[in-house]
Amino acid sequence: MREAKVQHYFCRPTLPPFLLGPIVLMLLLTMTAICCQVDETNVPNLYVYDEESVVTFLQKVGKDSSSLYELRRNSYGSHLYVYVRDEKKTEVLIVSSDGILKSLTAPASFAYLNDQEEFTVWFDEINEGLHFRDGSVRNVPSFGTFGVDISGNYFFIEVEQGLTEVYKTDEPERSLFLAKLTAREIFTSDKRIYLFDYDSVNYATHSLHDKIICQVFEKGDAQYELKEEVQIPRSSPGSSPFAVLDMDTRTGQVLVLDVRDPPFSFLTALYIFDLNTQIMTKVGNCDGAPLFLRSDIIAEACRSVGARKQ
Repeated sequence: MREAKVQHYFCRPTLPPFLLGPIVLMLLLTMTAICCQVDETNVPNLYVYDEESVVTFLQKVGKDSSSLYELRRNSYGSHLYVYVRDEKKTEVLIVSSDGILKSLTAPASFAYLNDQEEFTVWFDEINEGLHFRDGSVRNVPSFGTFGVDISGNYFFIEVEQGLTEVYKTDEPERSLFLAKLTAREIFTSDKRIYLFDYDSVNYATHSLHDKIICQVFEKGDAQYELKEEVQIPRSSPGSSPFAVLDMDTRTGQVLVLDVRDPPFSFLTALYIFDLNTQIMTKVGNCDGAPLFLRSDIIAEACRSVGARKQ
């Protein structure tokens, strides 16, 4: 596992609210995985992938790299989902350390996989509704946000302003619980569901992002209950994005991007917020897509492909 100080910063393009779901790391991807460091201390399982490296990998396996669109991961951090898209179709390449395991044609322009590599939610135009495996179609209010967790098993819809309902993708009509926030990201573990909001109330009033709100719901005997609410503070308020990029639910580490507008762009940085200790630590600046993974999947896949060609 190589270690290197992160030198530049990563910023996601501006997206409509319904696309601000977990790990939608568009276009600015990586593929020479480097472990981020915090004050010379390695951040376990955090890798950053740049566009050049993923393009190199796709060329090695004979795939068209010109239509590279999106990078996601499975909930275990053992597989990467590389989305490539042209005018006719969206293809998802499932990549492990052994190379490309399989290629799937998505049922629509936007599609989400579960850990069993089945598409659970998809749509072409959000205003035409979300489609599910059981044939259900759910509408998203015009004002509402929408997102799917990286396991592909849970999703949320903002049903009223400031109110978000969470569902399972295999039971899209049955609400698990109602949360009093405008969810932007969702992560899940065996018994917990984590919802993140960038404090929409404060932004609507002052047009400033000054914190991220995390609500943690835990499954009880009969239903999910709000266990705690944690605030992730920003060093100083700003109108530019302050957003969650990924979360390691095993350790409670949340990866946060703090974007600063010119002339202070040099202050843009990645942070790790520990939900257990509630300590925020600066990772540094990075250029690429940061993800929590079990290993350097792309580097290992490149070596595997190279070995088979010898």
